[in-house]
Amino acid sequence: MSSAIIFFSFMLMSSLTTIFGMSIQGMNINRVFNNMPLALIEDSVFIMDTKGEIEFTFDRDAVKSKVKNYLSKSLEGMVDKYEISFNYYKEVDGNLVIDGSIYATHVDIHLRCEYATFFTFNGYRSYHLERI
Repeated sequence: MSSAIIFFSFMLMSSLTTIFGMSIQGMNINRVFNNMPLALIEDSVFIMDTKGEIEFTFDRDAVKSKVKNYLSKSLEGMVDKYEISFNYYKEVDGNLVIDGSIYATHVDIHLRCEYATFFTFNGYRSYHLERI
Protein backbone atom coordinates (compact mmCIF):
# COMPACT_ATOMS: atom_id res chain seq x y z
CA MET A 1 0.00 0.00 0.00
CA SER A 2 2.77 2.40 0.93
CA SER A 3 4.72 1.82 -2.30
CA ALA A 4 1.58 2.53 -4.37
CA ILE A 5 1.12 5.89 -2.62
CA ILE A 6 4.77 6.78 -3.21
CA PHE A 7 4.50 5.74 -6.87
CA PHE A 8 1.38 7.84 -7.51
CA SER A 9 2.88 10.78 -5.60
CA PHE A 10 5.99 10.57 -7.76
CA MET A 11 3.89 10.38 -10.95
CA LEU A 12 1.83 13.39 -9.88
CA MET A 13 4.90 15.47 -9.05
CA SER A 14 6.67 14.56 -12.30
CA SER A 15 3.54 15.38 -14.34
CA LEU A 16 3.12 18.73 -12.61
CA THR A 17 6.80 19.54 -13.15
CA THR A 18 6.54 18.70 -16.86
CA ILE A 19 3.41 20.81 -17.30
CA PHE A 20 5.05 23.68 -15.41
CA GLY A 21 8.12 23.48 -17.67
CA MET A 22 6.01 23.48 -20.84
CA SER A 23 3.99 26.48 -19.66
CA ILE A 24 7.21 28.39 -18.89
CA GLN A 25 8.49 27.64 -22.40
CA GLY A 26 5.20 28.81 -23.93
CA MET A 27 5.34 32.02 -21.91
CA ASN A 28 8.89 32.66 -23.13
CA ILE A 29 7.83 32.26 -26.77
CA ASN A 30 4.86 34.54 -26.15
CA ARG A 31 7.13 37.14 -24.54
CA VAL A 32 9.56 37.07 -27.47
CA PHE A 33 6.78 37.52 -30.02
CA ASN A 34 4.65 40.08 -28.18
CA ASN A 35 7.63 42.16 -27.07
CA MET A 36 8.98 42.40 -30.59
CA PRO A 37 10.62 45.84 -30.83
CA LEU A 38 8.50 48.41 -32.62
CA ALA A 39 11.70 49.68 -34.25
CA LEU A 40 11.69 46.59 -36.50
CA ILE A 41 8.46 47.77 -38.05
CA GLU A 42 9.32 51.48 -37.95
CA ASP A 43 12.52 50.80 -39.90
CA SER A 44 10.43 49.07 -42.55
CA VAL A 45 8.32 52.09 -43.41
CA PHE A 46 8.81 53.39 -46.94
CA ILE A 47 8.22 57.09 -47.60
CA MET A 48 7.19 58.10 -51.10
CA ASP A 49 6.01 61.26 -52.79
CA THR A 50 2.98 60.83 -55.02
CA LYS A 51 1.27 63.78 -56.63
CA GLY A 52 2.88 66.23 -54.25
CA GLU A 53 1.79 64.31 -51.13
CA ILE A 54 3.98 62.26 -48.84
CA GLU A 55 2.66 58.73 -48.36
CA PHE A 56 3.85 56.10 -45.91
CA THR A 57 3.71 52.39 -46.72
CA PHE A 58 5.34 49.23 -45.49
CA ASP A 59 8.32 47.91 -47.39
CA ARG A 60 7.23 44.28 -47.55
CA ASP A 61 10.70 42.85 -48.05
CA ALA A 62 12.10 44.85 -45.12
CA VAL A 63 9.25 43.83 -42.79
CA LYS A 64 9.67 40.16 -43.69
CA SER A 65 13.45 40.22 -43.43
CA LYS A 66 13.64 42.11 -40.13
CA VAL A 67 10.92 40.10 -38.38
CA LYS A 68 12.31 36.75 -39.55
CA ASN A 69 15.84 37.76 -38.48
CA TYR A 70 14.59 38.85 -35.04
CA LEU A 71 12.56 35.67 -34.51
CA SER A 72 15.35 33.38 -35.73
CA LYS A 73 17.77 34.86 -33.22
CA SER A 74 15.30 35.19 -30.35
CA LEU A 75 13.66 31.77 -30.67
CA GLU A 76 16.93 29.90 -31.16
CA GLY A 77 17.00 26.98 -28.76
CA MET A 78 13.30 27.35 -27.87
CA VAL A 79 11.76 25.87 -31.03
CA ASP A 80 13.14 23.80 -33.88
CA LYS A 81 11.09 25.53 -36.55
CA TYR A 82 8.32 28.04 -36.86
CA GLU A 83 5.89 29.26 -39.49
CA ILE A 84 5.31 32.94 -40.03
CA SER A 85 2.91 34.64 -42.38
CA PHE A 86 2.38 38.27 -43.33
CA ASN A 87 -0.93 39.69 -44.54
CA TYR A 88 -1.07 43.21 -45.90
CA TYR A 89 -4.13 45.45 -46.01
CA LYS A 90 -5.11 48.95 -46.98
CA GLU A 91 -8.02 51.06 -45.86
CA VAL A 92 -10.73 51.73 -48.44
CA ASP A 93 -13.77 53.73 -47.37
CA GLY A 94 -13.18 52.89 -43.72
CA ASN A 95 -12.83 49.14 -44.34
CA LEU A 96 -9.70 47.01 -44.48
CA VAL A 97 -9.20 45.08 -47.70
CA ILE A 98 -6.38 42.74 -48.67
CA ASP A 99 -3.74 44.68 -50.53
CA GLY A 100 -1.76 42.99 -53.28
CA SER A 101 0.07 46.16 -54.25
CA ILE A 102 3.26 47.50 -52.73
CA TYR A 103 1.40 50.29 -50.94
CA ALA A 104 0.02 48.50 -47.89
CA THR A 105 -0.67 50.53 -44.76
CA HIS A 106 -1.60 47.62 -42.44
CA VAL A 107 0.27 44.41 -41.75
CA ASP A 108 -0.78 41.35 -39.72
CA ILE A 109 1.92 38.96 -38.57
CA HIS A 110 1.01 35.41 -37.55
CA LEU A 111 3.51 33.15 -35.80
CA ARG A 112 2.84 29.46 -35.32
CA CYS A 113 5.26 27.05 -33.73
CA GLU A 114 5.15 23.70 -31.97
CA TYR A 115 7.38 23.70 -28.94
CA ALA A 116 6.48 20.32 -27.52
CA THR A 117 4.64 17.28 -28.77
CA PHE A 118 1.19 18.52 -27.85
CA PHE A 119 1.82 22.24 -27.33
CA THR A 120 1.41 24.80 -30.10
CA PHE A 121 1.83 28.56 -29.95
CA ASN A 122 -0.26 30.81 -32.22
CA GLY A 123 0.42 34.53 -31.99
CA TYR A 124 -0.90 37.49 -33.96
CA ARG A 125 0.43 41.05 -34.15
CA SER A 126 -1.04 43.90 -36.17
CA TYR A 127 0.56 47.17 -37.18
CA HIS A 128 -0.88 50.06 -39.13
CA LEU A 129 0.23 53.45 -40.34
CA GLU A 130 -1.86 56.47 -39.50
CA ARG A 131 -1.99 59.78 -41.28
CA ILE A 132 -1.42 62.69 -38.95
